[in-house]
Amino acid sequence: DELAFKAIALEMNKKEKQQQQQPKKGGGKQGGEKGKQQQQKNPNKVPKVDQSEDVKREQKLQAILLADSFATAFRPITSEQPKVLLPLVNAPMLEYTLEFLSQSGVEEVFIFCVWHADKIQEYVNNSKWPSILSVRCIQSTSCLSAGDALRELDTMNIIRSDPFVLISGDVISNINLKDAIAFHKAKRKEDINNVMTMVLKEVQKTAGAKPILDDLVVAMGRTSSQIVLFENSMKKDRVKVSLELMQEHPKGLTFHTDLLDCNVDICSPELMVQFSDNFDYQDIRKDFIRNEVGNWSLGKHIYGYRIKNEYAARVQDFRSYHSICRDIVTRWVYPLVPDAQLLAGSTYTHTTRYTYREAGVKVSRSAVIGEAVVLSRGTLVGDNSHLRRTIVGRDCVIGNNTNITDSHIWKGAVIESNVTIDQSIICDGVVVGAGAVIPRGCVLSYGVQIGAGAVLKEFTRVARRDTEADEEGGDDYCEMTDAGALGTGSTGYVWQPSAEHKVTGEDDEDDESVEEVAGGLAGMSLLHGDRADHVRMGSIGCIEQENWKRSMWSRMPAPEESDSELEDDMDEDGEDGFCGGGGGAGRGGQFTGDTDAANARDVLNFGKVVGDMVSTGYSEPQGLLMEIKGYKFAQNKSFADCVSGIVPALLIIVLQQSTDPTTGAIKQTTFITKLKEAVKAGAWGQVLLNAMIQDTKEELEVISAVENVTLFPQYTPTLYSMFRFVLQIFFDAEIISEEAVLQWIAARETLEEDVEEDAAEGLAASVAVVMGASTATVLAADRVKLFREPAVQAFVEWVQEEEEEEEESGSDEEGSDEEGSEESD
Repeated sequence: DELAFKAIALEMNKKEKQQQQQPKKGGGKQGGEKGKQQQQKNPNKVPKVDQSEDVKREQKLQAILLADSFATAFRPITSEQPKVLLPLVNAPMLEYTLEFLSQSGVEEVFIFCVWHADKIQEYVNNSKWPSILSVRCIQSTSCLSAGDALRELDTMNIIRSDPFVLISGDVISNINLKDAIAFHKAKRKEDINNVMTMVLKEVQKTAGAKPILDDLVVAMGRTSSQIVLFENSMKKDRVKVSLELMQEHPKGLTFHTDLLDCNVDICSPELMVQFSDNFDYQDIRKDFIRNEVGNWSLGKHIYGYRIKNEYAARVQDFRSYHSICRDIVTRWVYPLVPDAQLLAGSTYTHTTRYTYREAGVKVSRSAVIGEAVVLSRGTLVGDNSHLRRTIVGRDCVIGNNTNITDSHIWKGAVIESNVTIDQSIICDGVVVGAGAVIPRGCVLSYGVQIGAGAVLKEFTRVARRDTEADEEGGDDYCEMTDAGALGTGSTGYVWQPSAEHKVTGEDDEDDESVEEVAGGLAGMSLLHGDRADHVRMGSIGCIEQENWKRSMWSRMPAPEESDSELEDDMDEDGEDGFCGGGGGAGRGGQFTGDTDAANARDVLNFGKVVGDMVSTGYSEPQGLLMEIKGYKFAQNKSFADCVSGIVPALLIIVLQQSTDPTTGAIKQTTFITKLKEAVKAGAWGQVLLNAMIQDTKEELEVISAVENVTLFPQYTPTLYSMFRFVLQIFFDAEIISEEAVLQWIAARETLEEDVEEDAAEGLAASVAVVMGASTATVLAADRVKLFREPAVQAFVEWVQEEEEEEEESGSDEEGSDEEGSEESD
């Protein structure tokens, strides 16, 4: 009743204002008739007053940028530095957001700051933005939520553009915002109650940019795109939609569980009024959007603008931070890439396999710089150190014999010799002592020192202070344990949330515990208590938690389409019956367990589509490459998934080209010649595969895909004897490396042992391969048999001998270097 009364009162106020603003020409009834006649003569003429108002409201496109997330997922780092100033591929998050807004035509930005406002103000003052945009930092220490921030801004009466952009300061995007604004304006004309258009991106349920506990369900009008349901709680096993709501949308509703809320909103000024009138609206998503769409008869209307081939994501925790950094490095967020030189003075150059270097980097000749590595000015990499998929900030020192993988080393960090770092974040000024081991999920905050030889536990977070009485929490927020676990000579404290609080992300519900969410999942070893799991689920490398999320979806009802129907579809789609798929050599090219079984159909369809793209478009590889990349991004698939579709299609195309048109026989010599031509430098096969291969993981997928095609019954008679030559051709073309072949050899030797053990127990181990209609599985013994073929073993021995010769050559060079240094001394 109260809501109904408010709605009626608001409508009456609007009508009164409209009547007051109507121009009176001539006065009274006669003047009104005269004005009406003039309008009929020129129906396109707009009253001058209204026209000037429209121009005034659209003179500058404004944006509200919320610098605070009002969450704690980045503790303990954000105790010392605001989140929006944390480096994302060596540029502050805020820089990406402002760049996006600037490219989208925004002219005036209001940055609303609560915590660390002085640091944000200082950064903006010293940046390029005051000369490009009208940027104003608004500080308020009394606001405790995004709702409070909007109410504060409404009292200042500074938002005048219709529409305006509402965005978080940790959003990374390259979307065409002008299209989203045009969509909002069109919907606004159709529906005066439309106050917000949300940008939503289609992703997989376990996408890296989507938090583990994100379980967003969105229902939208099939043709209108109006959002009528917005629920994000893993505790709920179902959603309810009223019959009246269904009747309001006779053309139907669409339900989505694969959408990512990008936290980019196009809003009408009336949105500010809604927050000022409703003080219980604290969180924009959980309170305002969910309640307004739920109150569909009286509430304001919200629409969804869905994107597929563009990028938009929010850095919500360390896991999404790592995922978004990887997307930037691999150029999915173009033009927001390292060599775009977002910061003044940057000099990054892009080389092969997504490696970037600034001028002034020193790398030892014996160091190995792998794929997706960013090295910044003043960085030194020592002898025999290995870096893979790692971002290194300026003025860092990396000692000898150090291995760093999937990690982020921030400005001025010192990593001494013989250190191992995996899937971790090392902040500014951190010192990691010699021989230390930093395992997955660790975060070392500013100025921390780890003692020599220390071995940290997984998912350890270390702060340099033993208490946290900071701005974000007000009171002491966390408990610190003794520093003894960090090694001798260390400075820092092992951090964990206090018993009264927990680490929360932007979408976590206050009362949502992991144990409640995981109820009924008996035997899940990942549950180590509510507090620990919130830390793990927001950390890099939380593989068990990701599998747990997948396992929940694996228990969903199977699609109505039967397996026989799927097989029929595959027969129709390709006369060869081969549709790609498979798996990496490390898992034997198989899908095992509930999780993989749930993903098999999805991977199969993706590989089939990629294979079809290759079959029809390989004559124009550059255009085909863009098409595959766009489809990969839209489906949120991995590079390995692309490889599993490209390689089979490549082999089948070459087989077809090698077939005698009169006899139908395949000439082996012709096949080998054609395959070499397809993968030589600059050829279409190498163009596609080089773009997709990022690491040994993709190289292993190449070998596995070749193996799968060879073991497919239709091609076994032709390819079985040539399997060794196919591997050799890919090896000579530098599509697969020696390291990948050695890993494949080790995997097959392990598989051989497993097959022998199963045979002794009377079992027949099988490997499920997503291939085609006629054959779904092959025996693991068949893989071993192929591996043990004399020709294949000759290739294996040749690769192993090459490795031994390289090791001996390396030893001789080291000895000569030592002698040379002694002579110079």
